[in-house]
Amino acid sequence: MQHYGGALLCDAVGVGKTYVALAVASRFERCVIVAPAVLRDMWTRAVAATDVYATVISVESLGRGSERVPTAPLVIVDEAHHLRNPATRRYDVAARMCAAARTLLLTATPLHNTRRDLAALVALFAGVRAHAWTDDELASVVVRRARESIGEIVVPRIEHRSTPAIDGDEGVLDALLALPPPVAPADGAEAASLVVHSLVRQWSSSGAALRGALRRRIARGQALLAAFADGRHPTRAELRDWICTEDAVQLAFTELLAPTAVHDPALRSALERHVDALAAVLRRAEMDDAADRERTTMVHRICMRHAPARVVAFTCYQETAEMLYRALRDSVRAALLTGRGALVAGGPLGRAETLARFAPEASGARPVADHERIDVLVTTDLLSEGVNLQDAGVVIHLDLPWTSARLAQRVGRLARVGSRHPVVSAYTLRPSSRAESILRSTRIIEHKATLSARVLGAESDAATPVRWLGAGGASGVRDPASVECAEEIRQRLGRYATTPTRAGGANDGPIFVARGVAQVERALVACVVDGVPRLVVVAGGSVDTSAAAALATLDAALASSARTCSTDGGEARRVLDVVARWQCARDAARDAGVDLPVGESRVRAAMRTRRRAIGRLDHVAGTAPFAQRDAAAVRAAGLRAAAAEPAPIGLERMLYADPDAMTERTSHHARVDGGDGVEQEGRVIALLLLGPSG
Repeated sequence: MQHYGGALLCDAVGVGKTYVALAVASRFERCVIVAPAVLRDMWTRAVAATDVYATVISVESLGRGSERVPTAPLVIVDEAHHLRNPATRRYDVAARMCAAARTLLLTATPLHNTRRDLAALVALFAGVRAHAWTDDELASVVVRRARESIGEIVVPRIEHRSTPAIDGDEGVLDALLALPPPVAPADGAEAASLVVHSLVRQWSSSGAALRGALRRRIARGQALLAAFADGRHPTRAELRDWICTEDAVQLAFTELLAPTAVHDPALRSALERHVDALAAVLRRAEMDDAADRERTTMVHRICMRHAPARVVAFTCYQETAEMLYRALRDSVRAALLTGRGALVAGGPLGRAETLARFAPEASGARPVADHERIDVLVTTDLLSEGVNLQDAGVVIHLDLPWTSARLAQRVGRLARVGSRHPVVSAYTLRPSSRAESILRSTRIIEHKATLSARVLGAESDAATPVRWLGAGGASGVRDPASVECAEEIRQRLGRYATTPTRAGGANDGPIFVARGVAQVERALVACVVDGVPRLVVVAGGSVDTSAAAALATLDAALASSARTCSTDGGEARRVLDVVARWQCARDAARDAGVDLPVGESRVRAAMRTRRRAIGRLDHVAGTAPFAQRDAAAVRAAGLRAAAAEPAPIGLERMLYADPDAMTERTSHHARVDGGDGVEQEGRVIALLLLGPSG
């Protein structure tokens, strides 16, 4: 945060990111905490228990514009992966909040789909250049400690298990695959393959989920048919206004809801075929619920096997949760918690009271009596983030989400600091082999898990979510990620940490030089580049900036009995010359704007926009009235300095849209480029020369 203006804290789920964030916040006069709405109460209680002065707002409110967005020297974003899409309104508002503040982003799962997710988060404080950063550059702003590196903090081990595949009615699956193509609203296409894929996913979750989806699609189709009967073709927004419930259609005033007339008998005929086919599938699905009974039996057996341990069952679909709760409530002390509220055998219950009965220790509630105790909590992914459920020892995945990150978040509700369970058991109810061949859920999860492990690293007991499913495809040997290497370097050098002091110019102060014995001749160089401390490796006359090379050389240095020596030696001077040439070449490439990868079109487009904005500033200064020209030139110079340096994406967007809006923001760069004892000039601090003895 000191060097880059922000940081991304990606510690494993359940090891205390909230406490770390509050410790950082205690160093600021005040801060703004942005968190999902379901976590606002948790953050409010945490802030009240400390000396931190903070305002807590919901991430959802950023998209609605429902409340005035406060400003503060520090912005903390919890579950920051909710801001991974730069095209959303909530991202734009968050970017403006982070433009003049230091930023701390918290998420155990920053990468859900592609590497762009991670770059978009880093751009909140590092600017659009983050999209062109290498893995090593991204690692410099990421802190990610695995469970085993936390020290004395005890976090349960995760034991993953899968159940036999559940085979549903193959006739229903055949009918889904044979559905006629759907008819889309007037303002968009609707791919038949996506419709079928969605329905097959719901069929794999439960018959109840499929039936609910079919009823909603039939109601939607009937609304379109009513419109076609009046010669109208509504848009998506008009169709949403039309349908009032999932299984009924409101009275259709088509002339008001869809005023544009259209007459196309072929569309109506295609829609009738699609709706009729959906109705036929629904009738067949209502005749057989054997698969749901099998799911219920499996869940019941798991609960009995681990009794009296509490169990959490997660699903993507509300209908699946409701079905399972109805089937279990007469045999176990179960509760249902979804977006519609909470329910126990005695009737509706508040969310907070439900969690207090299920996880009293984690909720800080009083011990519950036996007649109030909840042993099995059936819920949707509503509870998969930010909630403490470590009273429980078993988690069941009733279906597979789209990403491995969601699986990790579910398990992370239980495997947390403070759990009394040495092991958390995680079960996955697997879909039928035929459904899996259609959905490729395991392959999708495997691909995303492998990508996340390559970029961010992975924990030893949860590194490959596909291993939980029995696939095992990504469980082989892999090279350590840059983030893992950077964290290992921090761990090794932590014992030598000192309070930073301001250094002088590039050639001021002594350079520490030591000589050690190693099999390969190379040098480890501690230097400051662009005000940021770096470890680089010099070997064979070239510089290697990768974290993996630095870690390997550091380990060799720590294993060697190195002794200090003079900087006058020829070997030390050769290394210093190599580093100097590397820094000059790097500075020249940056100044020329050729240091960006060719494929990063987003970054290049932003740089072109930046150059146009600077040109406009120069034109305004040059054409100002003579009496105002001096003031305009001074102002333009300040804006040019602000535009030339990397800045949070909120500032960059502001500059591109309106350079005049930057006037009051130029002082922002002082937080990174000056003060706080940060060394500004490029200089070498130390050399560790390694090579064969003699």
